[in-house]
Amino acid sequence: MNKAIIALTLATSVGLSQAQASDEWAVGTSASTLGLGLEITKPINNQFNMRFGVNKYADTLSSEVNQVQYDATVSLQTIAFNTDWHPFIGGFTHGLRLTGGLMINNNEISGTAIPGKEVIIGGHDYTSELAGKDVSVNSKIGFKKIAPYLGFGYDKVSKYHRGLSLTADFGVLFQGSPKVNTPTVSGSDAGLIQQADLNREVSIIEEDLADYKIWPVIGIGLTYQF
Repeated sequence: MNKAIIALTLATSVGLSQAQASDEWAVGTSASTLGLGLEITKPINNQFNMRFGVNKYADTLSSEVNQVQYDATVSLQTIAFNTDWHPFIGGFTHGLRLTGGLMINNNEISGTAIPGKEVIIGGHDYTSELAGKDVSVNSKIGFKKIAPYLGFGYDKVSKYHRGLSLTADFGVLFQGSPKVNTPTVSGSDAGLIQQADLNREVSIIEEDLADYKIWPVIGIGLTYQF
C-alpha cells in the first residue's frame, strides 16, 4: 500500500509539473538583421523550447546594379518557426542553445531605375536614347519563400525560469539565389526600351547576385517569462 501511495504521489507530482510547464510562456522583442521582431516561446521541457516569431523592417536606399542607378526599397518580413535545444543543464551555460527551423521568407527588394549619366540595360547602352525622356524601369528581387534557418544563441527561457532576461541570436537563413522579376517599364517613352534587353538584364542581375544564397542573422533582444 505504501509503495502504491508513493508511486501515486510521484505520478501526481510529475503530472502537476507537466501541467505547470504547459502553462508557461515567454514573450520577447528583438532587433536583428531580419528587422524588428516579436516572438513567443513555449518551453517543452528543461532542454527544448518552441519559438514562433515575426520580424519586419523597411528602408529606402539608392544603389547601382549593373551600371543602372536604382531608388530601392528594402522590405524585410519573415515568420519564424524554430526549435531551441539547450544541451547544458544548470548555471550560465544552460542558456546556450542551438536553433533550427523554418521561416516564411517574404523579404524582397524593389527598385525604380533612375536615368543618369550612363544607362546600360541588357548590354545595350541607352544613355543617349533616354536622356531627358519620360521613362522609368521598375524591378523586384525576391527569395525562396520557405527557407531553413540554423543558428545558436542564448536565453534563459525554461520551465524553471521566470522574469526578464536577455537573448541573442547568431545564425544563417538559407534563402537561395535571389530571383528577379521581369522589369516593367512606364512613362510616355517606355517603348524606347526593348523587351529583349530587359530579359537579358534579368539574367545578368541574377548572375551577379547568385552568390548571395544566405542571409546572416545577428540579433539581440529581451524576453519575459510568465
